[in-house]
Amino acid sequence: LAQAIATAASAPSEAAAASAAAAASVGEDGAPTVCLQAGPFGSVEMGIVTSNLQGIVPRESWRTEDITLNGLWFVYMGPYPDRELFNRKQAELKAIGGISFREVRTPSSLANGFVLGRFEQPQEAQAALNKLKERGVRSARVVIIRPRMQAQNVIVPQATAGMQTSLNGVRLPQGKRFAACP
Repeated sequence: LAQAIATAASAPSEAAAASAAAAASVGEDGAPTVCLQAGPFGSVEMGIVTSNLQGIVPRESWRTEDITLNGLWFVYMGPYPDRELFNRKQAELKAIGGISFREVRTPSSLANGFVLGRFEQPQEAQAALNKLKERGVRSARVVIIRPRMQAQNVIVPQATAGMQTSLNGVRLPQGKRFAACP
């Protein structure tokens, strides 16, 4: 049993090592390199990232990749002004049965509420809301968390050991970090 637990515990690190090895190559000086990436970042965040990378790694050693982030909509109930009302609504949801939900703590504008579903399309969220209303959920609504948007990843295709160390110290928005390329 202990060996099975140890094997299971090491599986993620072995997978990460295999991914890093697959992304590894050799730089011009023959030293091993690894592909690293961070993101996604919106346009304002990219300005911060670009500024923070200056002087850390040469500009020609990294590139950006445009990506599209799908929108995100919640079917949401709340926020509730006090814990008593919050607990009462939670009991009502449990009494209906068959509804999965989770408490929201962030963003603060939605704290003390419940997410009853996450969707990438507003039509899907509205359809789920309609089904919930048929089951007796009256105060839920659809809220947009993030519209569909363009963003960028930062990619360092051949990060040397020195670059890897430097990139670990770069402050990125939202606490993001460089990691092995997929």
